[in-house]
Amino acid sequence: MRLAITCNCKAIPGGMVASKRSALDMWKTLCAQYEGSGTVLEYNTVQEYMHLVHSYDDYASLQEFIIDFQKAIQKLKDLPDMAPPDKWHVINFIASLATKWPLWSERQRLNVRTNKDIVTLTSLIEDITDKARTKENSKALGSLALYGNKPKDQLNRKKKGKGDKKDSNKACPYYKNPNPNHKADDCLEGNKKKREE
Repeated sequence: MRLAITCNCKAIPGGMVASKRSALDMWKTLCAQYEGSGTVLEYNTVQEYMHLVHSYDDYASLQEFIIDFQKAIQKLKDLPDMAPPDKWHVINFIASLATKWPLWSERQRLNVRTNKDIVTLTSLIEDITDKARTKENSKALGSLALYGNKPKDQLNRKKKGKGDKKDSNKACPYYKNPNPNHKADDCLEGNKKKREE
């Protein structure tokens, strides 16, 4: 394992770990140098958390954002004497979703002002994921309630069939299928003008 670490390090990091006796010591040295410790680690963790508050638009989905937000909170909790109170997470979560979900955010701000002990990060996540699911389902279904539980495009398809010319809807005598995809007037077999076009 020492050989793998040595071969994969460039000159400067390789020089730092060359004197170490075990792969574990080498790894600990590299982690302390490049991941940070003390104030550097604290600074990076706080910056990552604060960046999440303003970066919801950078995420492809709500689930990805929630996962990263929870990871950032866990990193803050792992730091000694740096973890903010749980109320901060609630406020920052609401603030980060305010542009995408303005009505939801306003309602949650009101809940925080009036029911301070009831609103938790878990309850917010449950509420917003339900709201997001409802929004996605309503987009998929269209406006069913306005058209008697049938999407508008289905109603239009039925209405278009009524009142058309009856002569042109006759089955094509040249086509073997009882339900041809074309009208008798448009058939290339029996209509010389259509063939010439």
